[in-house]
Amino acid sequence: MPEPSAIAIKFTDVNYVTMKGFFDALGTRLVERLWNDVVSYRAINAKTTRLRTAKQLPFSLTYTEALKNRFAAFSAKLLSAKEEYDRFASLSEEKERLDRALLYNALKNAADMEKILITEPTARAMVSGMYSGSIETHLPLLGYRDFLRQSIATDFKSCDTFFGSLYSAMSGTEELVTFYRLDDESLTKGRAGEYAKFNDIESLMDNLEGFVSLDPLDSMLKPFLAMYFVSYVAPFASHNDLLGVALAKKMLSLGPLGEFAFLLPLETLPLHNARYDELFLESAKTGDFTYVMLYWMESLSYSLDAAMNEWTRLRTEAMKREFRSEPHEEAPAAPAPELTEVVATEEPLPPVEVVAPKAEEAKAVAVEETTFAPVEPEPVRVASEQKEEPKPVVAPAKEAAPVEEVPILEALPIDEKALYAPKVSLKDKDVKMAARYIIETHPDINKQQALFFASHCTLGRYYTIQDYKKTMKVAYETARTSMDRLAASKLYKKLRIKNKYVYTPRKPGEKE
Repeated sequence: MPEPSAIAIKFTDVNYVTMKGFFDALGTRLVERLWNDVVSYRAINAKTTRLRTAKQLPFSLTYTEALKNRFAAFSAKLLSAKEEYDRFASLSEEKERLDRALLYNALKNAADMEKILITEPTARAMVSGMYSGSIETHLPLLGYRDFLRQSIATDFKSCDTFFGSLYSAMSGTEELVTFYRLDDESLTKGRAGEYAKFNDIESLMDNLEGFVSLDPLDSMLKPFLAMYFVSYVAPFASHNDLLGVALAKKMLSLGPLGEFAFLLPLETLPLHNARYDELFLESAKTGDFTYVMLYWMESLSYSLDAAMNEWTRLRTEAMKREFRSEPHEEAPAAPAPELTEVVATEEPLPPVEVVAPKAEEAKAVAVEETTFAPVEPEPVRVASEQKEEPKPVVAPAKEAAPVEEVPILEALPIDEKALYAPKVSLKDKDVKMAARYIIETHPDINKQQALFFASHCTLGRYYTIQDYKKTMKVAYETARTSMDRLAASKLYKKLRIKNKYVYTPRKPGEKE
């Protein structure tokens, strides 16, 4: 085997250029023989796969010694990121925040891929589980969110079943009328003829099935080629890039990365720009996936380096806080305010009769929507010759208020499912963002009520009027009317157990 030229090594191992990039680097096109040396060097070290292009060229990766080392370093980077993430296992609160942040970033990047406009409060509401909208354009994100949480598309017996369940969820339908696309019109623009025609899709997807289950390619690189292939074939009428990302995450999760694979920022990789589009087409024309793989490796490595630096900082700060608070840990930790009230407070039911408060109390109560009767004025005594006993002042008759139908429970049921329960701090950013979403979607709820619900929204928990009173530092009557308003807005269900009312969050989309 002849020794490769210095030119071939430089433009393969150091800088893996396209033919156009090669001629641009040398400043002339009169060096075709030198480019042939580069192509020969790559072909000798190519590792072909079972995947084929639309023109039946095999997809391959170039495995020179230098590139082997780069692939190995990339695999090690993924494992290092998982190890850094796993160090949060003993820091439950910080891990929960980190998971929320990573899931939020994944949804925002998925929205960019799908060209869906979404506000930060709405995206965070999707993460927390508070989202209760029915906007059709949000369905792909909700389906993808459920995939990341591993509540759908968990079966991986075949690519068809995997794509079928996820594509159905992202399309908002339980039964798909059609599966693969039925024309090529949506793909002709920008593909320069390098795309799979719709009548070739079924055979190409069968090809993908064999690749996923049988191809011996490195398990850390194989998912990325599968992701590219789905984008290249574009078998569906929509969501192809995101479905490719989902497939890669699922495949990676079956290896040493485990569930951490679902939190990797792969959604940033197929975002189209001039450089990526050039490499995408080069791989499509030649079957050489090395162009795209090296580009993705560089991009993802940069993201993971920045992320790991931030994770190290967060973990160090958390450990410092834990160290500073260590002497106080001998005393049992006080339960969260809402749990104390639900379990311990035996609160009397609000009186049925409407009673006017004393004048001093009326001045102190700041009620936004009062329902109690106003204080009656003292009767005016009129001087007369005959001493008559003053007649009692009778309040004018009022229509009887309708009896509120409140379900009665003998005992509190347990619900294992939960919305994200924010830290009970009204200044917490996540709580404020959740409250902002509630105000945007429930115009009848004021800021104070939204803040309370945002910090007291765990499914399976039961909150009382006293919880609101203590948390928001308001009078009892304000707390009562506020909790009833939250129940009337379908955020809480109002229940009665023994001698008190309790309020429990509704599941998103739950009906009466």
